[in-house]
Amino acid sequence: MPATWRKTIFASCLARVVFIPLFLLCNAYPRHNLPVVFDSDAAYIVFMCLFGISNGYLTNITLTYSAKSATTENQETAGSMAAVFLGLGLMLGSVSSYATVKLL
Repeated sequence: MPATWRKTIFASCLARVVFIPLFLLCNAYPRHNLPVVFDSDAAYIVFMCLFGISNGYLTNITLTYSAKSATTENQETAGSMAAVFLGLGLMLGSVSSYATVKLL
């Protein structure tokens, strides 16, 4: 993978952080601390669709290139490690959702 692609993929992953405040400002309830900025459900649906598409695209690219960027004898290990870290990230994201609801 070219070095410019690596930087672009990394920047795209970091840019997804923008979705966090967008979701927190949507009309999710119960709400105790944060105001509702986006009253419409359509805004939430658009944010969620963009978040899901970017997640699938970036996950596919990173998992594909993680094994390809390793040496031939280490490709299986690299693919397995990528799958483990994907599972770990999904688990941590699921657990952190409880804290996110408390922020509302």
